[in-house]
Amino acid sequence: MGANGMTVQGWPSKADGTVDKTQPLGDIRIPVGAQSASPTSKMALNGNLDASQATGAQIVTPLSVFDSQGTQHSLTATFTKSATTNTWSYTITDPSGKAQITSGGSGTLSFDANGKYQTAGSTTPPLAISGYGAGSGASGNTVALDFAQIGQLAQTGGVNVSTTDGAPGGAIASFSVGKDGGITAVYSNGTSKTVGQIALADFRNADGLIREGSNLYSTGVNSGPPQVGDANSANLGSILTGQLEGSNVDLAAQFGQMIQAQQGFNANTKVITTTNSMLQSVLSIVP
Repeated sequence: MGANGMTVQGWPSKADGTVDKTQPLGDIRIPVGAQSASPTSKMALNGNLDASQATGAQIVTPLSVFDSQGTQHSLTATFTKSATTNTWSYTITDPSGKAQITSGGSGTLSFDANGKYQTAGSTTPPLAISGYGAGSGASGNTVALDFAQIGQLAQTGGVNVSTTDGAPGGAIASFSVGKDGGITAVYSNGTSKTVGQIALADFRNADGLIREGSNLYSTGVNSGPPQVGDANSANLGSILTGQLEGSNVDLAAQFGQMIQAQQGFNANTKVITTTNSMLQSVLSIVP
């Protein structure tokens, strides 16, 4: 809402943060106080699987995933050296038994003679979790697994999670507006999401707009209909936040005109003073 009480319009975002610009314009509302949780959708692991270990040797790594309600769940990834050369298998389980893993709970990792991970020969399907047991209202989620940063060298083994997404619930802490008009809300849990897109309008004849006061204009007969779009498209400009509009007045020229007006005023004052003195002198002569 602007200082004049009028609402800013554009395209509100969907629940997933996407904006559908084919929809009619609507008032942009920042959902202040709204809570947002982010389920885990991707995870990358790095480390080393000890090539000197015997067949059947295992390395266990804890994993953490968040569900759609922001609840954290602890899973376990177990890497087991296979009898096949340069190959390890893995399984992912939930020790608590709550996570219902329907697919992607097992796979194989293949390495070349130099211990580098090989996509060819590896089987790493996405981890699909359909739910989190009785009493949980969270929906299932699918986690894309990336093992490309794991190697197989003859040294101490260990695997860790290098990057992952997902976050517990959080409230909106701040928001920002980009040059393209996109409004991004930043939540207290560190996540961010687009909550709307500001629309701009162009007119075929801007001089035909009707001045309404308070820096407001309305469509006139001669202005043509508004051509609505987003910033940085067609003839529309970009949006700058935290900026003050620059003056379109030539200050040097205005100061020059003010000095000229002041000099003219002073000259007129002297004429009046001289005329008054002459009249006083005439009146003093007349008997």
